[in-house]
Amino acid sequence: MGKKKRFKKKMRGFFEAKKIAVVGASRDRDKVGRVIFENLLANPNLKVFPINPKAFEISGVKCYPDVLSVPFLLDMAIIAVPAEKVLEVLEQCGKKNIKRVILITAGFSEIGNIGLEKKIGEIARKYSIKILGPNILGIISTYKNLNASFFSGKLEKGNVGFISQSGAVGSAILDKALEEKVGFSAFISLGNMVNCDFIDALEYFANDRYSEVIIMYIESLKEGRGREFI
Repeated sequence: MGKKKRFKKKMRGFFEAKKIAVVGASRDRDKVGRVIFENLLANPNLKVFPINPKAFEISGVKCYPDVLSVPFLLDMAIIAVPAEKVLEVLEQCGKKNIKRVILITAGFSEIGNIGLEKKIGEIARKYSIKILGPNILGIISTYKNLNASFFSGKLEKGNVGFISQSGAVGSAILDKALEEKVGFSAFISLGNMVNCDFIDALEYFANDRYSEVIIMYIESLKEGRGREFI
């Protein structure tokens, strides 16, 4: 039981975050960071902080130059900045004691940039940060009214938990679900799986009272995790 509870808590923290920074929030409505920011603003129970050193405010909300400037404790940061800026932002998250990060940014092991991705893992270990990603769409919970992703549609509530390694495949299926009026309990995008993977996502859904069915799109498992996955 202890192991299950640990895994459940590991992923649960992403869905229970109340104070969230969006690093890379933009005044440009077509940018990923802006879409994520607007999605989060749709939930009045969340406190959302846009992070952009070149903006004073976005959608009427005060903007901060970095997470260290936010005068509140933060439960989670969502990072949507170019790959070359990610390490600096992660270091700031560590110093701010942010323990959950959704790393949207692409440009790492999926294009052969393995060294940079390893450095992400090193920073995560240094500060005990749980990272979803990089190279992901984000997460969605229909029952918690949480859309921490750049998927702009509003999913219907249902009993299916959906885990996708690919953001593109995940987005395509969510689009089709909107068209067919198929409901989901929640959606988790995993991407390159720096330190959160299918096992963690499965444990979350196995303990989620809204999820009765779990579907997965799998491209690969992390080395050494196959037996535990089974």
